[in-house]
Amino acid sequence: LINLSYFDLFNVGSLIASTKDLLILGMSAGVSVRQHQQYAPQAKIDAVEIDPRIISIAKERFGVRENDNVRIYEADARPFLAASDKKYDMIEIDLFQGSSYIPFYVLTQEFFQSVFGHLNQQGVMMMNIFAPGKQEILEPALATIASVFPSVYAIPIHSNFVVLATKAQTSSEEIKD
Repeated sequence: LINLSYFDLFNVGSLIASTKDLLILGMSAGVSVRQHQQYAPQAKIDAVEIDPRIISIAKERFGVRENDNVRIYEADARPFLAASDKKYDMIEIDLFQGSSYIPFYVLTQEFFQSVFGHLNQQGVMMMNIFAPGKQEILEPALATIASVFPSVYAIPIHSNFVVLATKAQTSSEEIKD
């Protein structure tokens, strides 16, 4: 696990749920898009990024291209969800802005209710929480997620935690299988 990054752990979601329809909130310069294209080439990916510079980097440096399976939206995550009624098999969230700063409104119960509502019945949410030694970020976030999702798991990796939350009640044994 030491040699893995949190990006690598996002691919765990595709082992738990179908990834026919995938929503990525926060493009991480396109790393997640590229990984999902490699490991789930059939996936239809909607990628949402508020920062046009990140979209440019994803396209220019990492070769991320829109095509029949990939759509890129320059938008804020919360209004994007509010304007959409599409359901996804997996929603991946990585909205930290280069440090432990994350917009407060993407850690609210209302935001997670919106994410929950955009998941298919067996859907999975994967979220990066950057919390280097800062339980004051992690613990309230996990409590808020758990107030919406019936099953929530946090996987520590370096200074990050990858949170996996399932729309359906799921045991850790089911996740491991």
